[in-house]
Amino acid sequence: AFTATAMWSPTRQQLYTGVFPVRNGAYPNHSKVKQGTRSVVHHLRALGYRVGLKGKKDFGPQECFSFDAPRDVAAYMTEGTAPFCLIFASHYPHPKWPKPEGYDPEKISIPPFLVDNSETRQALCRYYTAVTKFDTAVGNYLDILEKNGMAGNTIVIVTSKQGPDLPGGKWTCYDYGLRTQFIVRWPDVI
Repeated sequence: AFTATAMWSPTRQQLYTGVFPVRNGAYPNHSKVKQGTRSVVHHLRALGYRVGLKGKKDFGPQECFSFDAPRDVAAYMTEGTAPFCLIFASHYPHPKWPKPEGYDPEKISIPPFLVDNSETRQALCRYYTAVTKFDTAVGNYLDILEKNGMAGNTIVIVTSKQGPDLPGGKWTCYDYGLRTQFIVRWPDVI
């Protein structure tokens, strides 16, 4: 999939509102949507859903994004009988990336549009570590659904925002800066 911007705050608000940044007002980074803009919170709450967000919160104003803020994600997913929508907005893929774990700078492949030097190799290893940590968190949430008999009745969407903060990535309108991963699991449907 592709995002309409190469910056995290407008992209996140675009995802939550379903409205292009130039129309919702959040097109510069760290900006806010126009007053009265409706988000996924409004639409799903009207259908009886609990709508929570865990993680990064770079959006506004508050009345447009009045997510629940669960402290315990497992409890939020399993408490009560009302359906839920939980957004896990990970901090992992954002710089400052963690120290590399499990990636050898000498053995990774460097995309052809990046300069192959030790700095790029170290940065990619830290970025890959961040992505791995995100993948692990997603796996933990999937385990909670499975252990509580909810996996067959839950739509899971995993997406990122844009590419890493590397040349041609985030902050640029090259594919590497606008392309995003988008995975959907909807048992017995897709």
